[in-house]
Amino acid sequence: MIYLALALVFGSAISPLASAVTFHTSQISTDTGLSTRENMDVHVAADGTIFASYAIGNEARLHRYDPATRTWSLESAVPAAPLMETALGSDGRIHLAYASVDPATTAYTVSYTVYDPVTRSWSATETAFSAAGAYDASTLSLTLDSNDNPLIAFGFDVNPPGSALPTGFYRYVTRSAPGSWNDTFVSLTNAPIEIEAAYDALDRLHLAYNFNNNGPSYPYAVRYYNPATNTTEDVVTVTGSTTRLHDLSITPANEAVVLYEVLGSADGVTASLRSALGNSFAPTGLQQPDAAALALDSAGAFQLALANVNAGANPGTLYTAYPSGAGGWLPAQTIDPSTSSGVAIASSGSDLYLLYANPEGSSNPCVFLASTLSLANTSVPEPTHLVPLLLSAALGFGAQRRSRRR
Repeated sequence: MIYLALALVFGSAISPLASAVTFHTSQISTDTGLSTRENMDVHVAADGTIFASYAIGNEARLHRYDPATRTWSLESAVPAAPLMETALGSDGRIHLAYASVDPATTAYTVSYTVYDPVTRSWSATETAFSAAGAYDASTLSLTLDSNDNPLIAFGFDVNPPGSALPTGFYRYVTRSAPGSWNDTFVSLTNAPIEIEAAYDALDRLHLAYNFNNNGPSYPYAVRYYNPATNTTEDVVTVTGSTTRLHDLSITPANEAVVLYEVLGSADGVTASLRSALGNSFAPTGLQQPDAAALALDSAGAFQLALANVNAGANPGTLYTAYPSGAGGWLPAQTIDPSTSSGVAIASSGSDLYLLYANPEGSSNPCVFLASTLSLANTSVPEPTHLVPLLLSAALGFGAQRRSRRR
């Protein structure tokens, strides 16, 4: 069985010298067979309703926490695809986008639908994009503007499986009216692995994506499109190694933070604030996670969740933060020591919500605890565990700053 849990922490009380933050967890489901490690989402509505979504096979599952009854329920299960993402609209509705490839026809389809929690029904599914000649649906990102208009960014391979140099594209589509979508080309790339899209409060579109132009002997890069200057810049470029894009978030000042990693680098997972080129912040000892997710709280502080760091040598769901004005990362701490199947993190006011999954056979598969917000399954708070390799850093980390020529 896979047990999903939601962990909550009150971020406003975090001190730069704090050694640990108390988390409380609430069991959501006992689903098995999560389809992906990163396509999990958690959203918090204005009334305190919490939505958690993930893929099980070719089905999207949406769970809902009702703050009035203090109970979780499986709100909906709808046919979709493992490559999926959800977003919460300002009206409380859940937007869902997913991508799939038909192996018989090589048709690549991006689909879109909206869930209304009042009527508990999904809208008619729309085809946002479709083309023949694709062999792999590799990445997808969904974001909403201030009017809840969706934008779906995605990538796909166009060479058959086994090709020495798979070639692909990044694109995005926007919805001008129900059933009417506009397609925009972003980039050709050898490795269409990851793309992330986000609107800021001014409805400017920010994009980040992994880029390689011709195979392993050529540079890999994480690229970022800056809407303020209408330019694309390299966040990091490496030769002889590969890059991985984990997440993209927007600060309250409409600045982008790109979460990435150069595989094999001593810096590990790195958060790069794009308003000051070269300002990159890497928590010590957190390398090669299976999944990583970034949220920014109302003060713009970095909140980071990771799964199974250091290529699985340190399993579990981990959390760390870079509080505003702290000058360094808090010591990383283990929320759950069991091998994690994925993570998602969201911020609402001063509270954080961290969604993670433990697989069957894990050391902590059964007991999940309620938060101080009185979620379901209330119990005594579980002690927080520090990552052993970070015990010497109990007073916080100094930021690692690097300048690069671009």
